[in-house]
Amino acid sequence: MSPHRYRPRDRLRIAIQKSGRRLAEPARSLLAACGLSWRESRDKLFCYGESLPVDLLLVRDDDIPGLIADGVCDLGIVGRNELDEQAGARARKGLPPAYRALRGLGFGQCRLMLAVPDEWEWSGPAQLQGTRIATSYPAILPTGCRPKVSTPRWWNCPVRWKSHRAWVPPT
Repeated sequence: MSPHRYRPRDRLRIAIQKSGRRLAEPARSLLAACGLSWRESRDKLFCYGESLPVDLLLVRDDDIPGLIADGVCDLGIVGRNELDEQAGARARKGLPPAYRALRGLGFGQCRLMLAVPDEWEWSGPAQLQGTRIATSYPAILPTGCRPKVSTPRWWNCPVRWKSHRAWVPPT
């Protein structure tokens, strides 16, 4: 844990995603609707609160849980996928939870999708048995793809055709 974790500040710091339609824009709109206004720094990574002592850090979404865990920010607006993934990574290292979700805000929904090469003839999730799955979410992939039976032989995962954002190698 950072030595700065409990250092008092006279301004609240909120981390939000620096760009994007699903999180950044709705987060800024929500905070503006609460009466907050800011002056952006030249590098466009920090916004100094003008109406209230509330500043924004504009960062990558996967940095937000770490900034909260390290005490750099007091709050963050981030997707559940990032919170859960980083909590899983902390748990695998034997570290205690460093943050908690306060509430869902009703925007920024995402899906965990599984993609296969175009040349595969898709016959169903059983085809994935024994394959390695390349993923940015190793902690939440198994929980996001809940087994259909009590002793799973395959995962019941949504699969989108013709997408190559994630690749499942043939066995």
